[in-house]
Amino acid sequence: MCTLICMEVEQKATCKNNTLRTPDRASNSDLPLSSNPTYCESDILDHSITEADFMVVFLPILVHDADYVIVDIAEGSLRGVQATTQSGSKYYSFKGIPYAKPPLGELRFKPPQEVEPWNGTRDAISAGSSCSQTGKGEEDCLFLNVNTPQLPETTEGNTSSLPVMVWIHGGGFTGGSGNVGADYLIDEGVVVVSINYRLGVMASIYQISSHVSICQTMSRVVRLNTSLLHSIALLYYKGFLAVEGQVAGNAGLKDQVEALRWVHRNIAQFGGDPGQVTIFGESAGGASVHYHLLSPLSTGLFHAAISQSGSALDPWAYIDPTPIRAQRLGSMLGCNIDNNQALVECLRSATVQDLMDNQYNVMTSEDKARPLHYPFIPSLEYAVEGEAIFLQDRPITLLQDGLFNKLPYISGVNSKEGKTTLHENYLDPSIWQAIDQDFERVVPLDLKLEKGSNASQQVAEEIRQFFFNNQAVSTQTIGEYVDLQGDLLIINGVEKTLELMAAQSSQPLYNYLFSYDGRLGRSRMNTSAIANISIQGPSHGDDLGYLFYSSSYPQLDDQSTEMKVLRNVVRMWTNFAKTGDPSLVTGPTWETFTTTEHNYLNINNTMSLQVNLEQENMIFWEELYNSIRG
Repeated sequence: MCTLICMEVEQKATCKNNTLRTPDRASNSDLPLSSNPTYCESDILDHSITEADFMVVFLPILVHDADYVIVDIAEGSLRGVQATTQSGSKYYSFKGIPYAKPPLGELRFKPPQEVEPWNGTRDAISAGSSCSQTGKGEEDCLFLNVNTPQLPETTEGNTSSLPVMVWIHGGGFTGGSGNVGADYLIDEGVVVVSINYRLGVMASIYQISSHVSICQTMSRVVRLNTSLLHSIALLYYKGFLAVEGQVAGNAGLKDQVEALRWVHRNIAQFGGDPGQVTIFGESAGGASVHYHLLSPLSTGLFHAAISQSGSALDPWAYIDPTPIRAQRLGSMLGCNIDNNQALVECLRSATVQDLMDNQYNVMTSEDKARPLHYPFIPSLEYAVEGEAIFLQDRPITLLQDGLFNKLPYISGVNSKEGKTTLHENYLDPSIWQAIDQDFERVVPLDLKLEKGSNASQQVAEEIRQFFFNNQAVSTQTIGEYVDLQGDLLIINGVEKTLELMAAQSSQPLYNYLFSYDGRLGRSRMNTSAIANISIQGPSHGDDLGYLFYSSSYPQLDDQSTEMKVLRNVVRMWTNFAKTGDPSLVTGPTWETFTTTEHNYLNINNTMSLQVNLEQENMIFWEELYNSIRG
């Protein structure tokens, strides 16, 4: 492995490696020439540094000297930059690294293909495009970033390889990117990798051509009861595009697998240990982490996992095969929806803009009335010859049968997850009247009750009685509504996941409740009235401010309570990546979650070990589900 350090001094570049040659400009054509270029000359690179490079890379990460690094990986050479964290620690940053072929043309909707090698040196000093999503992103987006405190040939002595943490972003499987500020994690001596993956319609559609074929197919893949089979007719859809004999589905999750394969193949070149990889993510990223525990395709690619506010059992993270939406999308785009091959060809030829503009239009008004309800989320796949299946069965079935990767796992929630569902005009009485008059919208989808049926109406009334004590949903019961939505969307799925895993695994499981509501919570920075809501407790996503650096967050004194909480969270997460035990030396021992002791750590300005998170609520949901399912 070759590591090359190039240092800019008074507009001149000197290299520790003195072999010079004319550069291959074609391999570096993505950067424009500056009017007064500075060159780093070597046997690998001779390339101008531009103002644009400094704007994109150096300002956010406080680079004071333009120190460049070249690393050889399996696919070719990469040029990164030496940078400085907020605390002043040196690290090396490599951005926009392709981990798979661009999913363009015939590769749209297909599983990721291994990235092809390149000649010369590829610049990795600015972030790659985020994946296509409403208002931004590109289809060519399968990039990752690597931030490392050390490189093998820049450290003296026999320095050990560092633990690796791979971040999977959230965004409801429809938005987001892997571009995060990992300063605090890097300070604790871990290599941080963050990834992009395909989102929304670009990641998945499902269609089956006939009732007979889906019955035959699903009998091979998943256990379905007769009532569910009866409800599936022409096609199944709503997960990462699948069409019988054409497209398998769940491409976004398979992208993540391909990124983990890249890490396994290359991370040693960045000073990381491929045998000590922890995956972690929040919301859809947390659910993705859980999916990798459930998938045989991910086996051996990571060794521990952290899910923040996300589980495959959450209603927005998985859906059984269901009809209509692929057909609706095809109709909107003028496709032949009666022929699978023609439909796929039509969707592959459609512009990204047309797909993005229409993907939410496939949802009904009833769909849209449910918070955090998205048009394209993970589901079971249709078998396609020569392609491996990511998800072999329903998540609940895999957990019950113990068919998952048994590894150390942290999973937890924020205390007021449901605040994320509040409309910015949440004090408008008409909003609450609409919910109150259509209260069946809160009946969990996975109960599979027909809206308007006696069973559905009865469940709705039981939920109203438990959470609202039979009061109307109104501006006077916003707190109760927040608690209900927190349970429905996040907490019940997370806690059920841990219960099922504990029954089948001897590996350590850790549960937490993040309850600190401080100035680094992103809901505090909301420009609408929601930022001033009187309900205390962190909303969905507020924990991210205590893990990652962003210039958009308020800059606080290092001795503030917020920074104390941040340091605790970062150290627990990195302790877990290093040792498998997240406990702090100065805090309470974080006891594991077991079948007999549902321990959890309450993370606040002080931390305490407690038991039975939301016990009364969890008993309510358990009994409700049992009454329906038997």
